[in-house]
Amino acid sequence: MRLSGFFPLICVCVLLCVLACAGATPQHVQVQNLFDRGDYRAAERAADHALARQPGDAALWRLKIIATLRTGDSARAVALYMKWHRLRRHYDGEALRAMAVSTLWRGLGDGSPGVRARAVRLSGRLGAGELSNAVRARLRDSSDRVAAAAAFALVTRHADAKTRALELLSSADSGARVDAIRALGRIGSADIWRHVEALSNDADPRVRRAAVMVLRQHRVPGRLSRLVHIARADSHGSVRTAALRALIGVERAIALSSGRRATADPYMGARLAGVALVAHWPDEHRSELAGLAASSDPYVALHAAVALRKAGGDAPVQAVQLALGQRSWTVRVTAVNLLAELLPRQTALSFATELLGDPRAEVRLASARVLVGMGQRDRAAEVIAQLLDSPRAEMRVRAAAALVRMGDERGYRAVTELSRSSRAATRQAAVQVHRHMDRPTLPLVSALGDRAIEVRIEAAAVLIALLERSR
Repeated sequence: MRLSGFFPLICVCVLLCVLACAGATPQHVQVQNLFDRGDYRAAERAADHALARQPGDAALWRLKIIATLRTGDSARAVALYMKWHRLRRHYDGEALRAMAVSTLWRGLGDGSPGVRARAVRLSGRLGAGELSNAVRARLRDSSDRVAAAAAFALVTRHADAKTRALELLSSADSGARVDAIRALGRIGSADIWRHVEALSNDADPRVRRAAVMVLRQHRVPGRLSRLVHIARADSHGSVRTAALRALIGVERAIALSSGRRATADPYMGARLAGVALVAHWPDEHRSELAGLAASSDPYVALHAAVALRKAGGDAPVQAVQLALGQRSWTVRVTAVNLLAELLPRQTALSFATELLGDPRAEVRLASARVLVGMGQRDRAAEVIAQLLDSPRAEMRVRAAAALVRMGDERGYRAVTELSRSSRAATRQAAVQVHRHMDRPTLPLVSALGDRAIEVRIEAAAVLIALLERSR
């Protein structure tokens, strides 16, 4: 994919900065002309020559940095930005946004369909106008998965995105069919319902689940009977669960019948959806909820107990004790996460404090979060900080994120350390932690030059979001 089609937008932005910030000096014009002609290395050399006389010229620095990105040398572009940052002694939001947009654009043209699809999704969520034409071009991508992602991003703005989504409903790629039906669900036009019904019988459960979610969003003739049938008869638990969730709030007799049946479903998600259906009318069904709260299934018992307490009843402490005594750490985590909803404050605090000594790190982290929510930040922070030494990178990332949300500097330092990991997945996770911050950081900027394109495009998206938030 050629790079020339997009970057005139960047050139215009840079030129406007030149005119606004420093005036159109001959040196600026020379650098800009070289840049516009595509002679990026010459533009960089000319910028160097001009910067020798005007070392603090922001427009020249931005031109130089973006020219380097045009050559594809993201690591050197980041190094140049760091040099400019030290000279400026502050973040240059205009330069960072231009770098981030350029990085995402390069992701849209990457050789990997997975990378292109991810870049499309990130660009669509950001609403970065500079990228709209590049995303639109992906509607005719050689990969159906990428084209469907573009259709989802653009379907509310471009008629050709709807046309493309309709075409992709018959794609051999099930992931493309998922995004295509989700795209059409965003507009809900009357002519798509036959397609939705057809895809609710698709061979792939992910496609059937997506069709159910579209049915959930829009009320159409025959929707209710179709959802009931799926909730009871679909072969995959996740699809049954989606259909059950879609029945919440519809005609009570039908919803209750489906919900009661689902509480014995072999799939846990469907059982919990069944509890949610019964709990939608808690005042009329307290005794039924009390029976479910005494279930031998700890997940059902816990969620029924929460619904019972919200309805004004007394949540059975025994259900909590049984769940916390389970060998399965996932059950214990579920119970901990529901403590504040299940028990009076002091009782919940007592349980959470005791569980700070649980042998499983996930339980300790969940307990610490409960304490944070109840105002016990200091003790919780110490427990979370201990998890920064976990042998598992995933746990270190989760602990760092929790500390960052608390504003604890140990979390920021941990993110910096995680950003240096030899594993791209860990570096990418460290980038994502920045979503909980209120400002860019130099490790995030450094990630724009990461050796893995997946890390670079993630950093670009997070950086744009942070810059938008700080405006």
